[in-house]
Amino acid sequence: MKKILLATIFFIGSTAGYAQDGLFFVDIFSGASLPKYTFSVGGVDSERDIYPGGIVGSALSFYPERSKIAFHFSTCIIGKGAINNAPAGYSKAKNRITYLQAESSLGLCLGKKERKKSAPTEVLIGLYYGFGLSAKQQLYATDGTRYKNNLSFTYDYKKTDFGFKTGLSIPLGSVLYITAAYEHGLSNIAQQSNTTIKNRCISLTAGLHLGGD
Repeated sequence: MKKILLATIFFIGSTAGYAQDGLFFVDIFSGASLPKYTFSVGGVDSERDIYPGGIVGSALSFYPERSKIAFHFSTCIIGKGAINNAPAGYSKAKNRITYLQAESSLGLCLGKKERKKSAPTEVLIGLYYGFGLSAKQQLYATDGTRYKNNLSFTYDYKKTDFGFKTGLSIPLGSVLYITAAYEHGLSNIAQQSNTTIKNRCISLTAGLHLGGD
């Protein structure tokens, strides 16, 4: 955690000096997450369904002069999880894990760009680290009754998640942009020793790109 904090302070400090040249930007964004996780017990896979959620966050971006590589650091709150197989007497079980997530990524800038006016189209690749804020379940009984339960970071899921992220960011004018991204979890977030659960998530967001001239 200390290393992440020090890296964040260094990133902010090293990029802040370029703000007057229009190379330092602050973003805010929100949108939809389309998560589901892989689920395996004893090496036998069991399919899970997408459980749509939301995402909201902010980012710092640095575009060096005469370079097609950009640097991004962001934090967000994102809903992950999946629609699980339901126990007997229930039609479905929706499991939601909400993370506070830090991301660090590189952007490959495509085509001509005027960085002081707007962000370029970018192919993004990077890493993320998620810290679990809450885990909840909605159970739907066959008679239509809905039950809400709190899941545990001690018994059900591990509190942290780590993986890589890739995506495409496209500007829509000088301020607005949209991003489509895919996250591939590398951590096994299951607490049980014979179970493997790994997050997968597609996100679609719109944001405001602030800075430049």
